[in-house]
Parts: sequence; structure tokens; C-alpha cells
Amino acid sequence: MSILRRFPLSAALVTALLITTALKRRSRFSGGQLERYVSTNLDNLRVAPVRALVGSALVLQDDAWLVPTAAAGFTVGALEYRVGAARTAGIGVAGHVLPTLVTQAGVWWGIRRGWLPVSGTVPYRHGRLLYRGGCGRGDAATPATRPAGS
Repeated sequence: MSILRRFPLSAALVTALLITTALKRRSRFSGGQLERYVSTNLDNLRVAPVRALVGSALVLQDDAWLVPTAAAGFTVGALEYRVGAARTAGIGVAGHVLPTLVTQAGVWWGIRRGWLPVSGTVPYRHGRLLYRGGCGRGDAATPATRPAGS
């Protein structure tokens, strides 16, 4: 039996991860443009939710690609072998979409309540909330302060 027929979901995932990794290396997507394009922040979820949810699952955040791609292929392959492709897809969707939406609901709620600044938050992959001032510099995130009179 062909490995592609036995593990179609794993093969598709590894292929997608390799393609997006190759795309990130092109000058058109330098500087994290691809990551921002498929980020699951509130703006992207409002404008293009399917692109954000699907794309964020298929774009690796760091430049390291070999170990994460192999780990994803083996992990998804083992689950696919055990429970089948359909259930594995369901588990993958539930494990990516639900935490993303719950996290973004919390960010939205924090912004609405005034606990988080409207333009200062950058939700970044399943609950790691970074502030724009600290992104890329390694600064510690500082909590938002409530506006006076609220």
C-alpha cells in the first residue's frame, strides 16, 4: 500500500508545511509577511476567518522547519494510523480552531472592557499574547493599564 494512500492527511500536512516554508524564504514574504497575512488576530479573523484559521495551521512561526515538520508528520501519522484520516482531521480542526477562537474571544472581551489597548495587542498563536512594543526584541510584556475614569 502506498504511503500516500495509507497516510493522506500526514502527507498533505507535511507537503503544506514544506510549501509554506519555501514561500517564507522568498523575498515577497520576507520579514514575517506571510505570518502576518495568516495570523489569527482579531482583524484577520474579522476580514478573512478561513484564511486566518487554515493558514495559521500551515505556516511555521520560526525559521526552523525540519524538526517541527517531521514531528508533525510523525504525530499526525500515528494518530491517523490509529483512528483514521477523518477523525484525525476532526481532532486537528478542533485542536486548532477552538483554542484560537476562545483566545480571541478573551482578547476581544479584554479590549471591550478596557483591560487591553485596542491597537497594542497582537494575539499570537493560541494564547501567547504579545504586545507590539515587545515583539521581536524579547522585552517582557507589560500589562495594559485601565484608562482613567473607567
